[in-house]
Amino acid sequence: MEAIKKEITFKKLIEVHDAIVYMNYQKKNRLSLSIWQLGEYMKYPFEQYNKKVLLLNQKLCSTDKDGNFYLDENGNPLYTKFSREKALEREVEYKKLKDETVEMEVKYCQDFNVIKELELTFLQVFNGFLFDVTQDQIEKWHMGEEPAKGEVSKARK
Repeated sequence: MEAIKKEITFKKLIEVHDAIVYMNYQKKNRLSLSIWQLGEYMKYPFEQYNKKVLLLNQKLCSTDKDGNFYLDENGNPLYTKFSREKALEREVEYKKLKDETVEMEVKYCQDFNVIKELELTFLQVFNGFLFDVTQDQIEKWHMGEEPAKGEVSKARK
């Protein structure tokens, strides 16, 4: 299957990434290959997110009386020191940032025999990014019912 482009919020990007890390899927099959590939596709959007977080921190962090960044013991700038008011402003801006969208590629795993064995949480988090199935199909898999033909959806646009 060919890769398609999808829009994803930074919040969802983090959620999917955390699920991949938490899951720690070790089996060698099509699903593990798709998980690895999704991780590769996520690298560029994460770079964009990290750059935006860095700029936000640089904009709002505390500086000395000359407007220079505070430095750590190795001479590196500290972008993590904030006044109380700037810390509150950072939280507001950070929440806005997480709602921003970014485009990324996805390539769906088509091995539904393996996918249907995933825990419900992972089915929900990865749906639309690692595979694409209907909510009805997820419910049937969760209840142990076999899929009816044609119930697995085609790639979402």
